[in-house]
Amino acid sequence: MKKIGLGDAVARKPFFEVLETTPRGQVALMCLERGQESGPGLNTHPSQDQWLYVVEGEGTLRNGKEEIALRAGDLARIEPGEPHQVVGGSETTLVTLEFYSPPAY
Repeated sequence: MKKIGLGDAVARKPFFEVLETTPRGQVALMCLERGQESGPGLNTHPSQDQWLYVVEGEGTLRNGKEEIALRAGDLARIEPGEPHQVVGGSETTLVTLEFYSPPAY
């Protein structure tokens, strides 16, 4: 068993930081300012399930065909191989926890 403290990581507001990795899973923190994108264009993880939990702020999840509004408390699932991009959309920083299985990074 292991506790992973998020306070210091959230205070740093990293663009993207892997917090913990095991052979079967991974968790990362991503922080996006208003209008900031998770990457240039759409991203894919060919063999990973990805879940995105919104800790604070608001934003948008895109897949090239549709957009989903995100806000604190929301959980989104991204299928393996599904193109996606996250965009910060509020005055406060969009802070998300990203879960991958198996690890993506």
